[in-house]
Amino acid sequence: MEVAGGERHGSKMSLAAAAAAAAADVQSRPARLPIPVPRMNQGPPRPPLVDREKTCPLLLRVFTKNGGHHTVEDFSVRGKEPKEEVQIYTWRDATLRELTELTDNVFIFTENLVRKLKKVENE
Repeated sequence: MEVAGGERHGSKMSLAAAAAAAAADVQSRPARLPIPVPRMNQGPPRPPLVDREKTCPLLLRVFTKNGGHHTVEDFSVRGKEPKEEVQIYTWRDATLRELTELTDNVFIFTENLVRKLKKVENE
């Protein structure tokens, strides 16, 4: 058996001849579609992205409590919810990371404002 550019050594082809034969074989085959890889451990599919320029944001009310959790009874009467509330305007496609950063920014801003007010009161 003789391959273009290859040599025959007994019954074995040289490495270069084998590579050339494999390349010619791959080029002569019809193109294959990629095999879909199953999604594993990626959670539920994300909702479609929202055009934040055209879509009105929603109001997310977050009730915070240091050192514990609110009970169901704290929310039993409409209008008498706990006072520790942060109101965040956001969109349906906001990630938990984005909401956490917004909440953290509100607390940092509030803490700085309280410090400034206390400083003015003490002067």
